[in-house]
Amino acid sequence: MIEIFLLWFIFCFLSFGVLALRFILMKKNAAKPWRLKVDENYMPKVSILIPTYNESETIGFKLQNINKIDYPRELVQVIVVDSNSTDGTLDIVKNFIKNHPEANIKVLVENQRKGKSAALNFALKHCDAEVIIVSDADCFLPSEILRKSLPFLADPR
Repeated sequence: MIEIFLLWFIFCFLSFGVLALRFILMKKNAAKPWRLKVDENYMPKVSILIPTYNESETIGFKLQNINKIDYPRELVQVIVVDSNSTDGTLDIVKNFIKNHPEANIKVLVENQRKGKSAALNFALKHCDAEVIIVSDADCFLPSEILRKSLPFLADPR
């Protein structure tokens, strides 16, 4: 009888006790202050990569969202990579660029669809920024995202 109780106790400890111990240690470490040098004046050049494939329903809203980001325009480069869309996505992007010449938007076109990772690798060859952000066409960003997040990247560690 005692052997069954001992085996049950060992099983429960290995199943739940280790996880509980790990949770307690992680919670304790999360409460420690970060040793980052946050620089509120850090304003690097940023490239925002947007891979697209048949995103005509959302790409216009995405470009408007990116255009409303509160960050100096000369420090933001937007690269839209179209992977051979057939629904007019590219036309919407070109029309947006024509109507918003102040936006620094570059369009890259893949003649053959190779997938998201290939599109991003293709776009990376055309980036000249310190910080690269990947954002899908259906992902919308808060306007203050860069001003709030980039100061944490000032510390080279």
